[in-house]
Amino acid sequence: MVSPTVTQTLEAPLAGTTSGLLDLPNGAAHIEVSSDPGTETLYQARVREPAPVIETDNGRVSLRYRRFSRMTKGNPDQVRLNPDVPWEITSGPLSHAALDLSALRLVSVTTGSVSRLSLDLPAAEGTRIVTVRGNAGGLTVRRPADTAIRVRIKGGSTRVELDSDVFASIGGPTTWNSQGHERAESVYELHVEGSVSTLRVTTR
Repeated sequence: MVSPTVTQTLEAPLAGTTSGLLDLPNGAAHIEVSSDPGTETLYQARVREPAPVIETDNGRVSLRYRRFSRMTKGNPDQVRLNPDVPWEITSGPLSHAALDLSALRLVSVTTGSVSRLSLDLPAAEGTRIVTVRGNAGGLTVRRPADTAIRVRIKGGSTRVELDSDVFASIGGPTTWNSQGHERAESVYELHVEGSVSTLRVTTR
């Protein structure tokens, strides 16, 4: 007989918070992060056992998983953020993760190595930086059609799809600008500090 999955629901009050930081210092696997336009809390998390240690302090929300390797079957952990405050996202390695940040006021995203990560970005307010401090495999980045992007890959690449351009087996660093990047007021800078096996950057 299979035991039922035990979950916890946790939240913290907004309490006048003017900015937010979501921090996953040990990384995470099988997790979804998005926004909740109807919430009156800073965040709400629905997590499975063994649950991460969650701490909040002056707008900082930290989810510290005891170990990175987690089951990828069943429902993922879910974190919903208040879209009324600007957010920074920082994390260790991410795997089998979906970050739908399209309705947030996003300041920046910084992660460790990623595998099977889907990242949906909002319109950039000026220039916003997304950094992967490691290798990237199975990374998909979507942005609004009127938002430009520059992609910089430090290591080699196996397959990269950048809007309508497709690159394969690139041996060294790569820099690519979307159409109209030089004149755009809303720009993302995507920096991958390692190598890339598969990367897809597109608009929605």
